[in-house]
Amino acid sequence: MNRRNIIIGIVIVILIYLVYLWVFGDSGRVYLSGMRNAEHTHVISGRHLPAGGNADYTYSIWLYISNWNYRVGESKGVFVRNDRSGQPAPWVALDRNLNNLTVTLATYPSDRDQNSGVASTHSCVLENIPLQTWANVLITLNNRALDLYLDGKLVRTCVLPGVPKMSSGSNLILCPAAGSEPSSQNESCTYEMVCDGKKDVLGSASIGGGGGQGGAGFEGFVSNFQYFSRAVNPREAYAIYKEGPGGSNWLSNLFNKYRLKIAFMKDNHEVDSFEI
Repeated sequence: MNRRNIIIGIVIVILIYLVYLWVFGDSGRVYLSGMRNAEHTHVISGRHLPAGGNADYTYSIWLYISNWNYRVGESKGVFVRNDRSGQPAPWVALDRNLNNLTVTLATYPSDRDQNSGVASTHSCVLENIPLQTWANVLITLNNRALDLYLDGKLVRTCVLPGVPKMSSGSNLILCPAAGSEPSSQNESCTYEMVCDGKKDVLGSASIGGGGGQGGAGFEGFVSNFQYFSRAVNPREAYAIYKEGPGGSNWLSNLFNKYRLKIAFMKDNHEVDSFEI
């Protein structure tokens, strides 16, 4: 077998392995890629959000906040996903007046009460969200530990007093309209409905925002929204941040992550090599 056939065989094996990693690998996925106007609401169907084996999850989103005076005095929703009873799981919003971001979760008082309707809400605040620049916010829930990352760095950890409520199967509302706080959230706009907007290739629906006071979301843009049905670790959180707000496609990720080195040996000493 000549050298050329050996190299071709190795390359084929590597390609098959990379395809396997892509198909059967991580449950994370970019659900809303590209830059979107944050004054318009987008609905992502719950059927496209993979369910994990437990309540752990991770959300990552890039924010560009142009002006904090938009809807001044109101909380400005970034995204919300409620459970079947309308409880936040989670509700993520910018502060009414300060440049902070609040993550609100409903929790059961104990493990034994998971089948009851009794729940309370608890909030965790991420302070000093920068203005007029892209910022990556990553939220990960691991059992009862809620970790908040800003630009790839772990900034805040909140320990929840009870078991967090799950939102399996529920739609996710990105940049929800004014008045969509957890107590009044309405998910009547489902995947099958166009909701006065246009479905994109990811199966979400884009709803026209009000623009200005009483509109949706906040003044600025969102980009590269990702969901994982597990908790990511700090190394993974930093890697997600390094991808940037534009993200990157899976093929370029694979070839940037993996390389094939061919070395030619003589008497157990490398005499020549090259990388693919």
